Amino acid sequence: MKFEERKSKARAEVVLFLDSFAPPRGLSDDAMKSQVSNISDAFARRLPVTDVEQFGANLQKTFTAIRDHHKGYAWPVQSEFVDAMPKGHVASASKVEAYQTDEKQMIARRMNASAPAPESWVWGPGSWSLVSGGFVSREVMDGYRRSSIRTHRAIFSDDSYGMLQSRYGDIVGPYFASGGAA
Repeated sequence: MKFEERKSKARAEVVLFLDSFAPPRGLSDDAMKSQVSNISDAFARRLPVTDVEQFGANLQKTFTAIRDHHKGYAWPVQSEFVDAMPKGHVASASKVEAYQTDEKQMIARRMNASAPAPESWVWGPGSWSLVSGGFVSREVMDGYRRSSIRTHRAIFSDDSYGMLQSRYGDIVGPYFASGGAA
């Protein structure tokens, strides 16, 4: 449907719908025509672009929603029509899937290549799934953890244990107890 066809169909349906309400007091005939035209234009602009039957169904859904929620006997205002309009449309084509990386495999490749890896994957909950899933060996993970201990000790000295322990829990204890050689 073209825009003008949508507007014309909406205008006819809006006029029929508004017959069940009292016109607002104080509006001249020209002002009422202008209000109907503005509401029709909103339907043409805001409803999802569809075929004639679906457009008519969307108009009726809007009118039903207004009947269910409108308080009063006077015409609903334009914003009530806009708020009641169906927002989306049913896609006829299949949804396009966005590319997603498998972070676990990416981190495992980095670790197996001795490349830098985020500390959260060395000590955090994901570290166990890397080892238990066979993505990295226990030796590789232990190497990253020993390196983390050495780096923290070099930078934070006596505070290093407290910092790592507060972030990751007691898992860091054995690595500190063995001087970073666990």
